[in-house]
This record gives sequence, C-alpha cells and structure tokens, in this order.
Amino acid sequence: ILLGTLEGGFVVHLKGVVLLELPGPRLLLVMKADVLKLPPALKSTQSATFLAVIDMDFARGTITVGLVAEYSVQPLLYVRVPVTAFFDSNHIPEWFVDLGTFTEPVTVRVFEYFEGTGYLMVHGNGISHPKLPSVATSGLTIAAGFHVQFVWGSTSVGLYLKVAGGFDALVSFKPFSLGGIVEIR
Repeated sequence: ILLGTLEGGFVVHLKGVVLLELPGPRLLLVMKADVLKLPPALKSTQSATFLAVIDMDFARGTITVGLVAEYSVQPLLYVRVPVTAFFDSNHIPEWFVDLGTFTEPVTVRVFEYFEGTGYLMVHGNGISHPKLPSVATSGLTIAAGFHVQFVWGSTSVGLYLKVAGGFDALVSFKPFSLGGIVEIR
C-alpha cells in the first residue's frame, strides 16, 4: 500500500502492508512514513523517518501500537524516539504508554560530543524499575528519567573528559510511593 496527501504525498506519505489473520481475527498494519519529503517509488528500498506497527487482536481483546521516529544528519545530529502503547479490554488495568523506556530511551546526539537520553512511562498497573527495586508499585504509576553526557577528547585513545548527570524517578499512586536517584559523574 502506498498512501499520501492529495498534493502528491510531499506533506505525508505512508508505505506499508495490511495483514489479516484468520481465525482470530487479527489485523496487523505495518507502515513506514515520512513528513515533508517526496514519496518513494512503489518498489523502492528508500528508508523512512517513521516506522509504525499497529496490532489489533480481536480474539485476545488487545491493541498494541509501536512507533519509532528516527532522524539523522551525520555527524551533526541524531534523534531516535521510540513509542509503545498497549491496551487490553479483558484486563483493563494492564495498559501502558511508553515514550522511551529504561532499556530503549529517547536519544538525541549532537556532534558525537553531547548525548541526552530520557523516558516517560505511564502504566496502569505498576512498573518494576531496575534502579529502584525497593519501591513497591501497583495501580497508576509514572516513571521518568533524563540523562545527559558530554565527552571531550578521544575515547578510543583513552584521553578524554566526560561529564554526565541525570535522574530516574518513580511515582505510584496505589499505594502512594515515591522514589528517585540523582547522579552526577
């Protein structure tokens, strides 16, 4: 499938596939998209800025959405934003929306000297945070983290200066608990 806006797909264009699984039914949409860019030819291997997957499993009653936005102008700038969401109609509290995670954060790199990472996770039934194992969570829980680092010099030679800092925080509302870590290196 190749879809785009009326003016020829320059504003927004999508290229992907729709899969229907039976019995089930299950509908799976896999798309690559671009914004403000000329659309590729139908059989082109050109890569897109956004990758989106939507999985609607009607038998299980779940909807899963995954999106990765990636942009780079090497070596000047690199940006990667992963987004994941899950909803379960059979287990209502088991939903979540993640803008980055502990293991796959949102990443921004400028020149290879400056890097920032972060995440914002909102879950309906608690989060198990690897850096804060003693914080008990259930019910609505929010986890956030932000880390920055600056490296000046050559890490391959071993002659460099590295300055880094960040925080990780967790808030749970049932029972109310709050935990966090602030790091400076």
